[in-house]
Amino acid sequence: MAKRYYVGESTTVDQGVFAGKDFRECEVIGVAFMRRKFSGKPDKDYRRTTLGKYVNHEAHPNMVVTQRGQRGRGSLSFVASKNIRKGAELTVSYRMIGFEGKTDFE
Repeated sequence: MAKRYYVGESTTVDQGVFAGKDFRECEVIGVAFMRRKFSGKPDKDYRRTTLGKYVNHEAHPNMVVTQRGQRGRGSLSFVASKNIRKGAELTVSYRMIGFEGKTDFE
C-alpha cells in the first residue's frame, strides 16, 4: 500500500509534504493536529503530526482544514479542496487553522 503523503524538498521553503497518491476533491488526506489537552490555548492543546509540521502555506492551497470529533475534543485534518495528483506539494492557508500553530507546539 502506497503512503498517503511524504516529506520532501520543497521549491518554496526547505521541506514540504507531497501527495503519495492521487487524491479526489473532498478526500481526507490525514490528521494534521491532534488534541492532547484542554488549557484553552490552542498552541499548547494540540500536537502536530508530520503532516501538520511540514505542510507549507499557500494563498491558493489544495487542502482545507476540517475539525473531526465533537466540541473541540477531536483533531484537525486536512482535506483535498480539489483533485490532487501524486507528487504534488500539499499546501494549506495557515489562516484556516485558526491559531498561531508555531510557538508552543510540541
